[in-house]
Amino acid sequence: MEFVSEQQKNIVLDDHRIKLVNGCAGSGKSATLIKCGIHYMSMGKNVIFLTKISSVTDELTKRMKRDYNIHFTKSASHFTGEYNGFSCSVANYDSFIDKQLRKYNIPFEGEAFNQKVRKLGENLKNLNDGLVMKNDQKIDVVLIDEVQDFDKLRVNFTTELFGHFTDLIGVFVGDTLQTVFLQSVMGESFSMNYLKSNLDCKYFELSICYRCPKAHIDFVNVVMKPYREKYCIEQMKSNNHNTMSQNSHESDDNLIKIFIAKIMEKDKALGTIFRQGNLQFDRHNKKILSQFKSAFIKD
Repeated sequence: MEFVSEQQKNIVLDDHRIKLVNGCAGSGKSATLIKCGIHYMSMGKNVIFLTKISSVTDELTKRMKRDYNIHFTKSASHFTGEYNGFSCSVANYDSFIDKQLRKYNIPFEGEAFNQKVRKLGENLKNLNDGLVMKNDQKIDVVLIDEVQDFDKLRVNFTTELFGHFTDLIGVFVGDTLQTVFLQSVMGESFSMNYLKSNLDCKYFELSICYRCPKAHIDFVNVVMKPYREKYCIEQMKSNNHNTMSQNSHESDDNLIKIFIAKIMEKDKALGTIFRQGNLQFDRHNKKILSQFKSAFIKD
């Protein structure tokens, strides 16, 4: 198996039971997760990739078909394939929960996800065959992509699953600074931070960006510096040498002032909020979240 970096190689080959990977935009998070899955199947284990949204599920299946010639059959929100004689499944998290309930004939009322999770949690001790895929094969490895976007309910239950099934292997990949939940950036520990604190996981980082020009990375490192320092996250590094030509002589403070001025040209109220409190902004303002994402969180 070929690796793009020592960081990626270390993640894939490490034998810790639960691995948590924080990767910057363009660092190959999904590619690393797929390589982990291929590695485990090569070791004789059945793996399932879980995501929150269908677009990520589709992207994972397309990549594995292209790069590893895995052909999937689809049933509802589950994709099932095979590699090295072992099962490979891709599904969204909610469908995965639903499958466990139906496999073990656990009664539940309605389709509300929180009710399904509660029912499954109450019956974990009765899952005698362990967690299963759509084809009823036992799951040995759970790999979760974009875990930073898991809400509190999903994160808590994932923690509960790995506490109960002590032979279950897990790899969680995401980026704290790309989360759709501003609470995570503002200090309330959802997803990445919660998993890091509540599971016996080994923490890794993917800090090399293979997509963005160095000028963009330099700028983002300046703007996101308070949050990187808060969560001890490495600065992004560039894989190319397109240095910041404009304003390369500017201090961090001046770069932030330039950034705010550019925002205020288009939206004075938004720029004012960014200026106040060293980039502290209203966590409930959807407009800010949308513009913040469009500026910095393109993956």
